[in-house]
Amino acid sequence: MFGPNSKIPLRSTAIACAVLRPVEDHFEVLVMCRTYEPLDGVWSLVTGHVDDEETGWHAAYREVIEETGITPTSLYAANFVDQWYNTHANVIELVPLFVAYVKADTQVKMNDEHSELKWLRIRDAIDHIPFHGHKTALEHIRHTFIENEPPAWLKIEI
Repeated sequence: MFGPNSKIPLRSTAIACAVLRPVEDHFEVLVMCRTYEPLDGVWSLVTGHVDDEETGWHAAYREVIEETGITPTSLYAANFVDQWYNTHANVIELVPLFVAYVKADTQVKMNDEHSELKWLRIRDAIDHIPFHGHKTALEHIRHTFIENEPPAWLKIEI
């Protein structure tokens, strides 16, 4: 909470991660259909909560492995934070975004948090995902991580 007059506190307990794989002359991003309420049937990026004593990037790396069975070849901080107002908790949620690169021939092994998956071009993923913050994040990823060489200072040494 920021000061005694703050009525809507900030909270950051979750991460999101865009998983990218190279395909011929472009990249595809992994989107998965969630199975648990309140987001059952909703398509999203890899997302998850940060465990106690865990950093954000550790959570992103762990969640990619847990939700997909994939070990990323490299991981980056995306330099983007999704934000939204959580009406149930009366907090502004801040969700840092990460980017994980994987090999082209990577096979996904979904856990029970998802019912199906798709590898999509960024523009198609933007049309598929309902969250405005993830749509904006994917535009940022397209520019920073696909159309350009990602800045070395964003790379996380795993």
